[in-house]
Amino acid sequence: MFELDPNSLQKIEKAKSMLTLKLLKRIQENLIKMNYISLDSFQYDFINSGTAGWVMCLFQASKEVDNMEFYDIYDSFGWIESDNFDSIIEDELVKNKLLLKGDKLEMIARELGLDKNDIEECAVCSKVYPKEFMHKEKCEYDDEYFNYVCKHCKGFDYMEWYRGLLEKEKSYQVWKYVSATL
Repeated sequence: MFELDPNSLQKIEKAKSMLTLKLLKRIQENLIKMNYISLDSFQYDFINSGTAGWVMCLFQASKEVDNMEFYDIYDSFGWIESDNFDSIIEDELVKNKLLLKGDKLEMIARELGLDKNDIEECAVCSKVYPKEFMHKEKCEYDDEYFNYVCKHCKGFDYMEWYRGLLEKEKSYQVWKYVSATL
């Protein structure tokens, strides 16, 4: 963790005092317009700092609320100050109910009484499933990282599964009806 000098802390506090609800709403709107977030985005699920799109959203929001002083202060930050302040913006978006707190897996696990380590988001469709229903695949660009892909996106054959289920249950009447309609 990097220590910030008193001048940096003062600039950050000044910029923070300029984060009005009006400016925060404009930041949210611009993040949505640029497809950085949607209404179902979580605080820890999107990457912001250091990206040109994030900076452009802050610039545009500042311009729209006629507060370019905010952007000028932000633009003067070094990368350590910028990273710190980006987290403050995220926290303020959450506090003002403009961004969901935490992350998606954490919330789903908590709400459903599951262990977060037992669920994963599909790398293709972004739906969340128990890991037992997913394929774990090595990431193409990083040997240490794995992607999880749900069986639906991996080419799961619904009809084959359904046929197997019907055969297993010995539901021949239903099987004949379903087979005739295929």
